[in-house]
Amino acid sequence: MAASLFGRVPLDEIGAQAREVRFAETLLRLIVFLLISAGRIAGYAWLVPVWCALAVREGWRDVHPPKPKADRGPAGAR
Repeated sequence: MAASLFGRVPLDEIGAQAREVRFAETLLRLIVFLLISAGRIAGYAWLVPVWCALAVREGWRDVHPPKPKADRGPAGAR
């Protein structure tokens, strides 16, 4: 069974394609992928808590509207 399976697998073509792979380019693409992924994760890790804090603040302001400040007149008059 294994012998017939190896007979059907094009090992020469697979070997030729494997030799065409450029290690440096593949490694650079992997590094770029990891950096972009880390940036996105860090961005969302920052964005989610900030968005939640702003939503809570907006809800607080909706329930407790700011009080109008009293007009004290000109800045130097007391």
